[in-house]
Amino acid sequence: MVKVHGTQLMRSGEVALWCNGVIVWSGPVGARCDIAFDAVSLHVDDSVRMLAAVGEQPSADLVLGVLAGWWD
Repeated sequence: MVKVHGTQLMRSGEVALWCNGVIVWSGPVGARCDIAFDAVSLHVDDSVRMLAAVGEQPSADLVLGVLAGWWD
């Protein structure tokens, strides 16, 4: 399970992937990446959209799929 965290400290369209409390990747929403993570931080508005797409207990693969197809 991946934790989806919404914050106003990030701009809309940005994402940060975390693993064991450390940011392991950050960049624009929609960028493709293949990295292990256990939490994702997004702008509050983007996190609402993410949770609507993946539900309350998403897997890392599901989150990556939604992020990769964000602009499609």
